[in-house]
Amino acid sequence: DFAIQEALILPETGWRTVQVTFTPPVQGVIAFRIYSRDTAASEWSQHVSGTVVPASTLQVSSIDVSTIQARCPDLLSGDEYYAHVDRLGLTFGTSFRALTRVWHNHEEALGEMRLPEDLSDEAGRYGIHPAFLDSCFHVLGAPLVDEPDLVAYLLIGIERFQLQAKPGKSLWCHTR
Repeated sequence: DFAIQEALILPETGWRTVQVTFTPPVQGVIAFRIYSRDTAASEWSQHVSGTVVPASTLQVSSIDVSTIQARCPDLLSGDEYYAHVDRLGLTFGTSFRALTRVWHNHEEALGEMRLPEDLSDEAGRYGIHPAFLDSCFHVLGAPLVDEPDLVAYLLIGIERFQLQAKPGKSLWCHTR
């Protein structure tokens, strides 16, 4: 239950203060919100709301890579996929291009992800590096690559996201 209310745009110069608030758990569910303000503003802007549920309370599902690949016969290299999104006007720098291959059909996609080398030194500071996580969201557009109209979509929410373990330098990302 992650919803984006307003994009958080970081300034080219200066600062933007970011604040995350959490509520006390209610039946194991913790609600959170992300706010920000620039140095000149007195009011906070809300960007995100969502909930976090401890993994111990969830039924964890595993990814059967070969079964998903069988359902998703169309394969693109990461370079082919990023060339497609470039045509949509979405340009990602090298640190945000972790998708190496993606299998897809019109309903789902499976992405093979590899952490970009320039992020390796700082990856240990995070559960999952933010740029690596952002690259996982690129898989969301893969089922749409064969649509006749070139249209870019903006991610505004996620119903469920599972990180089953702290990733190393590679991971699988599945979306439906």
